[in-house]
Amino acid sequence: MDIHDLAGGRVNLRHLHCFVAIAQSGSLLRAAEKLAISQPAISKRLVELEDIVGTALFTRGRQGAKLTREGQRLLPYATQMLETLREGLRMMAVADNPQRAEVRFGVLPTLAAILVPPAYATMRQAWRDVELEAVTASNSELLAGVRGGELDFAVNRAADPELSEGLRFEYLFADPLVVVARPGHPASRAGLREAASSGVFPVLLPPAGTLIRQSADRLLDEAGAGKPRMLLQTLSMSMSRAMTLEHDAIWLVPRSAVARDIASNSLAVVPGSVPGSEERVGITTRRGAALAPASRSLMEHLREAAARKL
Repeated sequence: MDIHDLAGGRVNLRHLHCFVAIAQSGSLLRAAEKLAISQPAISKRLVELEDIVGTALFTRGRQGAKLTREGQRLLPYATQMLETLREGLRMMAVADNPQRAEVRFGVLPTLAAILVPPAYATMRQAWRDVELEAVTASNSELLAGVRGGELDFAVNRAADPELSEGLRFEYLFADPLVVVARPGHPASRAGLREAASSGVFPVLLPPAGTLIRQSADRLLDEAGAGKPRMLLQTLSMSMSRAMTLEHDAIWLVPRSAVARDIASNSLAVVPGSVPGSEERVGITTRRGAALAPASRSLMEHLREAAARKL
């Protein structure tokens, strides 16, 4: 590609947004949904970009779109360009008010309620004008958001090294998985193995493919319960709490997310259920990213909230 193709405007922001969205989602269809455009439109933009650079950036197939070697080389520069532009526009927006905080960050649903409210409460004492956007999603989606510059940082669980390339993880605390039910639940007498395998009671688990689901599956296997006959997969904390309290569900959940419920006797740990392996919780940032003061401030308050939780 001639560098003048970029300087002359042949490569534009639509091309870069299209390229990064496909790389992050692994699919033209999902990228089109993410950008709120049609699939033919995003396909057209990709063809235009590949024509400009003179090489294929993705291999397409039934499994989706996978970056070629050339695409892998371009991705970090494209994401950096978009993030630099976002940061510049954000700095222009707050230039007249140095106390204004605008932060877009990610957090796991199981961690949002216990860490974000206390962090926000202390942050607003120092920032008079605060606008935070908290994005709740799965661990892999949060990592993709940080890597692509869509999120300033994320509060998440430690991921495998191959999923953490280009990212930095700062450890905060360890969070074991527990099995809870309403007080007086029949599982208190029957035990986890019988209650989970009977098919009488719904068992609430995180979605397949998530880190926390892997821990939940191991816990069930160690208890001899295997795969539950009546299974509901969800990351929704509110729905899981309602199912557990009102519909006799058995819930496998990180202990930090239900610590207050256990302390107030709203939920009870199922007898005989050994806590699952501890998951490492922390803050993920993109290596080399220059975080704005507001983001650094919120991260510090989240660290303090995590320390108080322990």
